[in-house]
Amino acid sequence: MRLLQQNMNKIVLLSSSPDGRVVNQLRLLMEKRFMEYAVLSLDDALSVPYAFFDHTIILPRIAPEQNAKGIIALERASLGGATVINTVNSWRTSRDKSLSYDAFLRHSVETPLTVKLSLGSHFQDCADTLGLPFIIKPAAGTHGEGIVLVHKQEDFTPDLGLLAQVYIAESLGRDLRVVVVNGIVIAAMERQAAEGDFRANLHLGAIGRPVKIDRATEVLAVSAATALELDIAGVDIIMSSAGPQVLECNPSPGIIISDVTGINIEDAMIDFIETLSKK
Repeated sequence: MRLLQQNMNKIVLLSSSPDGRVVNQLRLLMEKRFMEYAVLSLDDALSVPYAFFDHTIILPRIAPEQNAKGIIALERASLGGATVINTVNSWRTSRDKSLSYDAFLRHSVETPLTVKLSLGSHFQDCADTLGLPFIIKPAAGTHGEGIVLVHKQEDFTPDLGLLAQVYIAESLGRDLRVVVVNGIVIAAMERQAAEGDFRANLHLGAIGRPVKIDRATEVLAVSAATALELDIAGVDIIMSSAGPQVLECNPSPGIIISDVTGINIEDAMIDFIETLSKK
């Protein structure tokens, strides 16, 4: 856990959707817990004086499509003296699947074998390394967008910013979303892909249900969050014949898992902030 500056007591919720459901729920919790708090949009964060951020704790809620702008706002807050929950570097790393994969390898976190593609990448090289079929996904993609299951040469369109990854057929369109806060697993749900789809994304029609995960999966989820230096993370895990493997980590996990599991992850986030604010 990071130590804070002395007398740090202002809590700032920084959001790309300041009027959204998640922010409103967090706002209600902050009203009950903290003497001083603020909700800022990304535009606000880019325009307020640097001094505003001195002695603050920043909780970002930034949508993937606003990530570039969000990182600039977080860098500005850090320069102003804020402590950002999920550091700027961890946001940058976790939102890039290529950088995440490198971090997982460095920290011995089990993850599917992945190859970084370029314009000169060849189908047969990927097939020899990963087997058939294999998956192609964008390094900066989200919600399952741009993910393709490659069976043959005609399905293969290499480009910069794309990754090829081994396909775990035995997962049968299922994965786990595990929320980790301050090194502790708070909630977990299993997601089952819609019929005919191999992508277990709720935005694509997958169905979530609460699930109790075993100790090995808990340890893996915490290890993945730690590898990316994430205090708050939604860790996506797939079950393979060799055991659980991490697909990616989301630094701003959605709260639909609260609806599915009945476990309020917003409370866990605010509990963590409250603990930090008293250090």
